[in-house]
Amino acid sequence: MEFCNNKKGLALIFIAALILVAGLLIVLGFSMLRPDVEQEKRLETKEIIDKASDAVIGFASINDRLPNENEFETLVRNSDDVWGNELVYWADDNLDDLTSSVCGRSTTDTLVQDCSSDETCAAAEDIPNVAFAIISGGENLNRQTLVDVDTSSATASATIQTYQQDLTGIDDYATGLNRAEPYKDLVAWMTIRELKEKAGCSSNPADDFMIITNSIPYGNINKSYTASIFAENGLPWPDEGAGQGAGAELTDTTEPDYKWCTTSSLPLNLSFECNGIDFTGPVPAACDLASADWQQCTSLNISGMPILGSEGTHILSIFSMEDDDKIRMKVFPLSILSPNPLNICPSYRLWKNTGNNDRDAYEITGDSCITDVDEDTEITTSGLITLSPGETIFQNNQQNNCNTPNSSATFLDAVLADGNEDCCIDYTDSGPPDYYYLVDRTCP
Repeated sequence: MEFCNNKKGLALIFIAALILVAGLLIVLGFSMLRPDVEQEKRLETKEIIDKASDAVIGFASINDRLPNENEFETLVRNSDDVWGNELVYWADDNLDDLTSSVCGRSTTDTLVQDCSSDETCAAAEDIPNVAFAIISGGENLNRQTLVDVDTSSATASATIQTYQQDLTGIDDYATGLNRAEPYKDLVAWMTIRELKEKAGCSSNPADDFMIITNSIPYGNINKSYTASIFAENGLPWPDEGAGQGAGAELTDTTEPDYKWCTTSSLPLNLSFECNGIDFTGPVPAACDLASADWQQCTSLNISGMPILGSEGTHILSIFSMEDDDKIRMKVFPLSILSPNPLNICPSYRLWKNTGNNDRDAYEITGDSCITDVDEDTEITTSGLITLSPGETIFQNNQQNNCNTPNSSATFLDAVLADGNEDCCIDYTDSGPPDYYYLVDRTCP
């Protein structure tokens, strides 16, 4: 009997040992499975955040702005993560109201700092120009990520600091639990450049501010000249007088305005014009952010009438700047052509237009003296006598005498003066006594 009792005792001990081992295995199994379960929940939450991001992008592609907080809640299908935390949505203040334009903007006032394993965030990686961010409070049900908004500036600047998963001692968001513990938040963000690309703002990369004018026309001596240079795809400057060099109030509020500057001089008698302001003055050494020589307008214009001495090719370096201080430069060759003898008139009619009422006498080579010519009167008697190739016209201050001329002008002088090519010229006085020359006029 004692032998049998010993066997029963050993059996009970064996059964107890089996139960203990099984319990340990079950506990160990659950502890091994727990990380897989939590990882699965994290993946599910990331998928929820991704779908919410897609909804925000879709909204932006249709409305050219981001949804506000209330619109986000109705826009996304699931606004909670798998642990029941409500997703936190942040949209940059420049992008979520009715006056915003995602496609018209290149910068934002939101910065993400990736602090990684540094709980002090002293050596964080900065990701600027963030358009929006979505935050999940994670498995510990304790939101630890703060959107730090600086309300002291005219436009709020926001900073979002993120950390690597499970970094200990983190709780930047004091509202709520306010409990420093391993970091469990899941945070996703998108920059304005990524958003513009995904929203289909342009077929080109988002960073495509450029001077779109490729060339400017050539000019001719004594002929009216105009040219305009444009830029596009940048962030326009506001349509207001401040910060436009001369401070003039803008009149055109329909077209985008950029700022313009040049380090080049124009040919004689041409000028730069921007918003009606002539800024052809001392040429700056550089067109950079520190320069005070920028002028704001829709296009940089060149106008005037090139005169003798400006023939040849002139190299113009033109700079344009958008509102986020991005500068583009393009070089334009401007060719001023010498008078083309193939386009000259066969002969020219001339008028006295000296600015005084004294009567003068004129004589054209080989013709008789034309006397008593009054102010603004045709010298060449309505075309019966004209200035032809190889001829010279002589002027005499004495109204009845052509024997001692005081000045003269040649057929070539008339060719150079006839800017509108209508074959009509004024014999005029430039100011000093006895100094006369030919200038263009319109035929009556």
